Amino acid sequence: MPEKLKVVVTDSSVKVPKLHTIANVVQYDREGTMPREELLAATKDADAIFCLLRDKIDKEFLENAKKLKIVATMSVGYDHVDIEECRKRNIKVGNTPDVLTEATAELGVALLLTTARRLPEAIHCAREGKAPVWTPYWMCGKAIRGSTIGLYGCGRIGE
Repeated sequence: MPEKLKVVVTDSSVKVPKLHTIANVVQYDREGTMPREELLAATKDADAIFCLLRDKIDKEFLENAKKLKIVATMSVGYDHVDIEECRKRNIKVGNTPDVLTEATAELGVALLLTTARRLPEAIHCAREGKAPVWTPYWMCGKAIRGSTIGLYGCGRIGE
């Protein structure tokens, strides 16, 4: 039976139960960014890395990880991965395009409603016990119905 591939997962919050069944998974076990020295040590003999955008996959990293065949980043962007160096070494790179498109659009709508209706101010007044005597227009904010809303940029989210 062939030996399982070694896969380094750089974040403790990432759950990859299926990966554990097909690979020897080495997963960072603390919160936050895996320190560079630990990252280099863990990936020295790794076949693959499952990283985040805070992990710098640069020339130094790739020179250290001589067996590396795959860089999978759990992010839409891949500016933290030196694509040209990966190409030179025939290392496949994968990302997660569109994974946050809908969530980002929904957050934009939530922020629009939150600010238009002055929700942070109302919460602050309620927590501090500073709400004045009720009046019909207190904290009504601005209705978005009938308003013109502009989108800046028309990428995947703006569409």
